[in-house]
Amino acid sequence: MMKSRRRRKSIKRFLGKAKQVIKAIDPKGSQSPSPDTAALRKQLAEKERALMRMEEEAERLKTAREREERMVLSAWYEMGMHVHKKGLEERLQPQMNTPRSLMSQKRSDMRRSTVSGKSPSTMR
Repeated sequence: MMKSRRRRKSIKRFLGKAKQVIKAIDPKGSQSPSPDTAALRKQLAEKERALMRMEEEAERLKTAREREERMVLSAWYEMGMHVHKKGLEERLQPQMNTPRSLMSQKRSDMRRSTVSGKSPSTMR
């Protein structure tokens, strides 16, 4: 990225110098330009086209990079959500699958009844 930026600056500097040279050689822009002027104008046009292509390529690369960053971020988010959900399911699974014995059911009923204020003798 930095190379292309430096290269664009270099080309812009070159274009500015080329325009100055053309003006110095042919200040009035005469109708019959000298071969040197024509060659410089042609070179200037080529450099301007190259600069435009590089700017378009830089914009395309920037757009692609931003799109890729969004995709990576989305993938990380999805993966995190999947891992979180899987961890939660793994933690809850033992609680859901443990068979409760008659005694454990009675104990939990006893605990609930004492919390609600009812005595175990009135539950029958």
